[in-house]
Amino acid sequence: MPLSVQTVIVAIGLLFVLGQPTVIVASQPTRGDRVLCFIPQSVEGETDTAPATPLPSYATPDELLASFPHAGKGSAWHRYMMLWRSHYHAPDDKDIRRYFGFATNDRDPNQNYRLDIRRGRSAPAELKWKRGSYAEIQSNHFVIYSRGDRETSTQVAETLEQCYWVWTQLCFPFWEAAPQVSSHFDAFPGSELASPDNVQSITDYLRTINKRVTTKKRMKVVLFRDATEYAQSLRVDIPGIERSTGFYNDERKITFLFAPKLSANDPGNSDEVLATLRHEVVHQLFREATTNKSANSPGNDQDFWLVEGIAGYFESMVSINGCVTLGGWDSPRLQFARYRILASGDRMPMAELRRDSRETAQMRTDLPRWYAHAIANTHRLLDGGDQDTRQWIYDQLATLYQLRTDFAEPRAEASPLVHDPDAMQSFLSVDDDHLIRNPSQRSLRQICFAGCEITSSGLRTLERLDHLQWLDLSRSKIDSAAVMRLAPRPAELEQLNLEATQIDDAVASWLTKLNNLHELDLSWTRIGDETVRAINDDAPIETLWLTGSKVTDDSIEKIAKMKKLESVDVQRTSVSHQGLTRLKELRPRLAINPLELREPQ
Repeated sequence: MPLSVQTVIVAIGLLFVLGQPTVIVASQPTRGDRVLCFIPQSVEGETDTAPATPLPSYATPDELLASFPHAGKGSAWHRYMMLWRSHYHAPDDKDIRRYFGFATNDRDPNQNYRLDIRRGRSAPAELKWKRGSYAEIQSNHFVIYSRGDRETSTQVAETLEQCYWVWTQLCFPFWEAAPQVSSHFDAFPGSELASPDNVQSITDYLRTINKRVTTKKRMKVVLFRDATEYAQSLRVDIPGIERSTGFYNDERKITFLFAPKLSANDPGNSDEVLATLRHEVVHQLFREATTNKSANSPGNDQDFWLVEGIAGYFESMVSINGCVTLGGWDSPRLQFARYRILASGDRMPMAELRRDSRETAQMRTDLPRWYAHAIANTHRLLDGGDQDTRQWIYDQLATLYQLRTDFAEPRAEASPLVHDPDAMQSFLSVDDDHLIRNPSQRSLRQICFAGCEITSSGLRTLERLDHLQWLDLSRSKIDSAAVMRLAPRPAELEQLNLEATQIDDAVASWLTKLNNLHELDLSWTRIGDETVRAINDDAPIETLWLTGSKVTDDSIEKIAKMKKLESVDVQRTSVSHQGLTRLKELRPRLAINPLELREPQ
């Protein structure tokens, strides 16, 4: 993803040409590879949300469109973002809080979302839940029927509200309340960005107009007790539901979820769990919080990839000091895409993605691969630095969801980069400079830099990670010290790929800590028998790649003792024919040298 200091584009503005909505964009130079939005802050301004910390140096949607008349200075979108900036700088300002519908005092523990929690009495009839057997939680924009515990249910409600407000900022032209905001700020005299110095002008204006943004109805969410209850309740009507972690029912206009298991000690795991909630609620927002009036589900004919792609993009949302960012090289979904595309050479043409409808996509035998390409392409087209591709995404969303809007500009042609077969590889590739300019704020659980121009210097820019599950640094210029510094306590690592890196036997002591590893690739490195001896016999390693390493026959006995091992490759090493024979005797069922390497001439 080669975006450091570069032009990044966002889209707005729609025109119906021959019945088709069109989006126009304009560019603004910005820093970073992701977009910045804001979330509600508490009146007290606790240390984790107070704006004492400077804003991250990423552009908000309006800044990305500063030269575009319908999103630049003076536009409704720009003024809406000014309001959020003002809230960031003055979270206790009552006029701003009142406009958004937040509580205006610090006595309410759920002050940002006005949560009303009571015994449930009005859950959807098809659930057949007895009155009082569940809680009913009303927030500003959702009603949640929950069988989860109070703490989890409250966190789910807050997560949904956060996602709602971020969605209104990124997708402002599609939001049902956008015309309302536009009319409220029609007479606002200022056009400058909000800052601590000019918040007062905004609050004075809000006090004068005495308005607040309102929506028509709350969206429905059902939160089951756990995955078992979720599957048992829905599997009759929705075959295969047990393989999902959430589901938005377009016909019933309900999002179905089950109570997540959240861990205060592992924020990365909680982020992954809550990402599912955001994915499903984005489906709901595009159907119920927009100007969409169509009874037809989007993607029934083609372009279902974008329905899932935009929801997957919101999975990348991460909180930073009262703000959030979306996108970025560290987006969890992009790690899997980077492996498929950069490491494995997998490609899926845009034409193939576009032709799939909802039904044909869900019938694919390679559905995980399809999802990886759909979400990666959405990231690429939104954050890849080309104004036409971002325009094209917004245009397609408007067409797909049959959205109506007051914005109108001439149609522009889509960039050839939309269909460029090489654009994805360039987008996913990162280097040291990119990491330095775009520091990760996540508690990362997966990292894939396979085939990227990353060195030990670049890797040192990342925070130490204690909960990594998958690390792929193959074919990068990193050494043993950089790997060990990145994950000093690697007990949760399940898959580690250091193929063709600059590591050596210095990693031996570190490998003794890998007690949960299932696959280990040390091929084409300088590691030898010392490193193999360090591997725990009881570690659940099933696959071991030592191809082209410095191991010898001295490692045979150790390899044979690895109880869970199913496959090992020791080609192009100093392991002799006699050593291989001995290994076969000790482990007759072990798959040895599965790679079909040609003998050197």
